[in-house]
Amino acid sequence: MYVNAKISTDDLELVSLYEIIELFNNLDNDQQEEFFRKVGRISTKKRIKTLFKMLNNNEAVELLNELISIFKSDKEWQRNYKV
Repeated sequence: MYVNAKISTDDLELVSLYEIIELFNNLDNDQQEEFFRKVGRISTKKRIKTLFKMLNNNEAVELLNELISIFKSDKEWQRNYKV
């Protein structure tokens, strides 16, 4: 069954993670790829901020420290990812 609907990220607050996973698992491979393609339209910066908001303070600090140790300087970042 195909349903053409627009869903805002605010709408997802009313849905459990289990329901989203169940819905995703019921999609065929092409539909899953389409899902990922459409999700990719959200800016990376916005996704990162959202993920950090989901963490408690200790987890966020731990992750930031890990990222800082991986990318010690802007030059190293540019060298590794050719920004």
